Amino acid sequence: MRLPDATEGERRRIASAPAFTVLLVAFVLHFTLGSQVQRANLPTGIAYGQILFFFAIPWMTVVALGLGPRSFLALAWPRARTWPWILLASAAGFFLAGGLNSLNQWLVGPEVARFFDSTRILRDRPFAEQLAIALGVTLLAPLGEEVLFRGYFLRVLRARYGTVSALLLTSAVFAAMHLNPASFLALLALGLLFGLLRMASGSLVPALVGHAVQNGLTAAAVLLGISDPETAPIDPLLALATVAVAAPATWVAIGAIRRSGEAEMMEPTIPAGEPVRFRLDRLRTRIWVWVAAIAAVGTAIVFT
Repeated sequence: MRLPDATEGERRRIASAPAFTVLLVAFVLHFTLGSQVQRANLPTGIAYGQILFFFAIPWMTVVALGLGPRSFLALAWPRARTWPWILLASAAGFFLAGGLNSLNQWLVGPEVARFFDSTRILRDRPFAEQLAIALGVTLLAPLGEEVLFRGYFLRVLRARYGTVSALLLTSAVFAAMHLNPASFLALLALGLLFGLLRMASGSLVPALVGHAVQNGLTAAAVLLGISDPETAPIDPLLALATVAVAAPATWVAIGAIRRSGEAEMMEPTIPAGEPVRFRLDRLRTRIWVWVAAIAAVGTAIVFT
């Protein structure tokens, strides 16, 4: 399957745009201010970090570059004929990640797996709080992370290094930033899946849907008592069988999206011109509204 590469005009204009700096700023704010708000109130902290850092920073960066955020981030709605394949890729990707996660946990051992169990944020809390957290990780986490990684970071890296290198690098950083060695293989596969959905469709929306399906089904399994870290882990052979079935199904679905020609019709083009330059004056009052929101919400939550 051949994925579309950046055009010569795109390479000329945005290859020099800030990439790792944007990622670093978002991470530093998320792991410092965002972590403090999460400790004070987890559901609010999830919304705080995802909207004000992971979503707002790449969005404002595109504005500061003099480009349109909706077009640059590929926030166009796919056509109806691709939706069955998008949903199939998302569902198959869920089982693929589950199989890889079980293998990963078998490799690191039960103690490490329990220590890094990311679903524990949903356990032993009042139901209303569990529901608020589940909605946050299902709706807001995909929005923030996909806009940052597959909307902004992947596009700049594709213009700089090419499609394959950009996919691999973006997926590796996505997996690493979760700081979870017990789920690294699954996170790496999901990063590749979301990146492939973005590239094969020419839109960020399929990646958002795939991410929401992954997080939503995981949260539902915890709330319904289906997923329990105290139960015996899945047998490695069963996990391998799951991966062997889910991986081809995922690939077939992504291939069908690519063959539909959706990428050529949906992929937003970068207007011709000189290489972009980052200018804060283009943000005008936006940056002060953003700073005020960070300060006001953070202070209200942490000190109340």
